[in-house]
Amino acid sequence: MSPRGRWITPDEFERMVDMYGQGMSIRSISRATGRSYGGVWRALYAARVQFRPRGGDWRRHRQVAEETGTAAERGDE
Repeated sequence: MSPRGRWITPDEFERMVDMYGQGMSIRSISRATGRSYGGVWRALYAARVQFRPRGGDWRRHRQVAEETGTAAERGDE
């Protein structure tokens, strides 16, 4: 039976929070658990997790910005 329409069990709830804490995206957790994106988001919200900024791996974005510098620093302006 599909998880859709069933209540999230305490074990599933804890697993989702752990997966998010390990760096998985909400969409990845959704695929792994068979739950909807909204269902996963609501479970994480109920657990009061601190959501990461949108846009993928923010650490990678910061690293690229530091390596390339701003347009003004490169002389592109």
